[in-house]
Amino acid sequence: MKVGTLLKSLDYNDIGVIYKSTYKEIFVRWSRTNKTEKILVMDFNKLIVAGYIKVLEEEKHEQESN
Repeated sequence: MKVGTLLKSLDYNDIGVIYKSTYKEIFVRWSRTNKTEKILVMDFNKLIVAGYIKVLEEEKHEQESN
């Protein structure tokens, strides 16, 4: 996942944003609960498939063409 992707936690009814992403971990800052969370990529994918987290909008970077 890219930095800046908006997430919704359906379990806690909270909106979050990915503020840092590495090869193994994703760091999410949640707005309503005002906390940060580190999630392993493997577990993050399972949370999406299980329906606990929904991706609202993925950050897109457009390439400039000359």
